[in-house]
Amino acid sequence: MGHWSLVVVLMVLLPVSARASHTPCSCGPGDQILPAPGARDVPRNTKVWSIGDHGGEARLEGGEAPLDAGSSLVTPDGPPIYRIDFGELAATRSYEFHGVVGSPSTKFTTGAYDDTTPPAPPVVHTLAIAVGDPGPATESGSMLTFIATLDPDVVLLRFTFTSDHVRYSVITTTDGWRWLGRPACHTELPFRGEHVSVAVSAIDLAGHESEPTTREIELQHGAATLPDCARSHVWGGMGETMLVRGAMILGVIVGLVVLLLAILGHFRRRQARE
Repeated sequence: MGHWSLVVVLMVLLPVSARASHTPCSCGPGDQILPAPGARDVPRNTKVWSIGDHGGEARLEGGEAPLDAGSSLVTPDGPPIYRIDFGELAATRSYEFHGVVGSPSTKFTTGAYDDTTPPAPPVVHTLAIAVGDPGPATESGSMLTFIATLDPDVVLLRFTFTSDHVRYSVITTTDGWRWLGRPACHTELPFRGEHVSVAVSAIDLAGHESEPTTREIELQHGAATLPDCARSHVWGGMGETMLVRGAMILGVIVGLVVLLLAILGHFRRRQARE
C-alpha cells in the first residue's frame, strides 16, 4: 500500500509541473509591411519595409515578370526591420508583395514620379524618459513620451539615445515608438539615472532620412509604471507560480494522508491477526 501512496503523489505533482512554465505576453505593434496594404501613389523608387522577424527572399508581382530581391536588416537594436529594394518600379502600376512563408503581404499602386527629397526633420514638442522602480519580477518600467509633428511622407522613425555609458539606436514605425521602454516586449531602454541625448530622424518609403532633431534630457524617476502587457505578464506569472506551489503542497498533503491511512490499515490488520 505504501507503493500506491507514492504513485498517488507523483500523479498529483507531474501534471502540475507540466503547467509551471508560461508563455510571455506578446506586445508591440506586431508584424507589418510598408507600403501599407491599399496604399496609392507611392514613389516609383519605394522600398518595401518588413517589420518583424521574417527577412529573406521576397517577390514582387505586378510587372511583366515577378521581381525577386533579398533583404537587409536595417535595425542595429530593437525589433527587426528589413529593407527590401526592388529597384525602380513602373509608374501607375499595381504591385503585390509576398515575403517569406508566414509573413504578411501587401498590395499597393505606384505614382508617376520618384521621391528624391528627404522628409523634413521631426518638430519635437515633448520628449522624455521616465524610469520606475523595479517591480515584482525585478523588471523596471521605462516609458518614452514623444510628441512631435511629422512630415506626411514619414513612415519610420530612428531614435538614437546616447549617454555616458551606452549608445542605443532603434528604428520604429511612427506608432512603434510607443513600445520603446517596455521590458515585457524586449525593448527596455538601457538607462538608469543618467543624462541622455536623444536624436530623432524621419525616414520615408524611398529610404531618404531627414536631419536629426536632438534633445538633451534628464531621466525622470518614479513616474513610470509597467504597461498593461507587462503587468499581466508579471502578475500572471506570480499567480501561476502560487497556484503551482499550492497544488504541489496539496499533492504532498494528499500523499501523506494516503500513506498514513495505509500505515493505520497495516497495524489494524496486524492486530486482527494477533
